[in-house]
Amino acid sequence: DLFATLKRSINCPLMLTDCFAEVKVETGTTLELIRKKLIDGVLQAVDAHSLVDLLCSHPDVPVYSGIEDLQYVSYILGVTGVISAIAAIFPEEAWGVLSAFRQKKVDETRDYNDRLVRLWRSINVGVEQEARLRSALSVLGRTFGFAPDPYGNLGVAAAREVADALTGEGFASMTSSV
Repeated sequence: DLFATLKRSINCPLMLTDCFAEVKVETGTTLELIRKKLIDGVLQAVDAHSLVDLLCSHPDVPVYSGIEDLQYVSYILGVTGVISAIAAIFPEEAWGVLSAFRQKKVDETRDYNDRLVRLWRSINVGVEQEARLRSALSVLGRTFGFAPDPYGNLGVAAAREVADALTGEGFASMTSSV
């Protein structure tokens, strides 16, 4: 068994990351790995139904959500936290969702979450996603490494769409040069 070999071979926690829709890990498989103590945590980033099923089983390992536009719902369901691209790009807003949720500030939680969802929808556009992520980082003044073609190429209209979304969500002072 691959996970048993990994668990014996490494001296650190082992997290199962379900993040590719094409090779989705079934909930039953995840629960079996947890039961056998072969994994120490789960990141479910593919399927909201799998996330719900997993959390309803009350696993004895931390469960994280990577479903970009469901941060608020994920906290309601009981995830340990969120690990996602949008949270990495907009950490203050992602922290705002969690902080407001913990304080039971429903309207504030929803506002932060809705803001992230709108930003994510401007970035998550098929094959342009990587380039749009990089465009958002650039607009925010954040440096990043080299992107091989075609991931660094984004047309002017798409770059403007990302910049407009950032401006619409209050990042206007950062987008004036785009």
